[in-house]
Amino acid sequence: MEFDLFREWALAVCYGQVDQHPSRRYACGMIALRPDRDGRIAGYEGGEEIWRRFGECIVAHHFPPPGTPTQPIGLAI
Repeated sequence: MEFDLFREWALAVCYGQVDQHPSRRYACGMIALRPDRDGRIAGYEGGEEIWRRFGECIVAHHFPPPGTPTQPIGLAI
């Protein structure tokens, strides 16, 4: 482990500062698209550009097929 994440979190919350700073070695992110109303997925645009620019960095993905109902708005966080 690079450093104790829970200790650093506690220091940040309690004292507003940390002792160590993480490298980007284990950095990651997630993108979730949420509709503004209930419905069905019509399709996707721009995927080729995303794969061209960032494909080597993408470790997992999930695109429900067109026609799939969207997640109900009430469940979106």
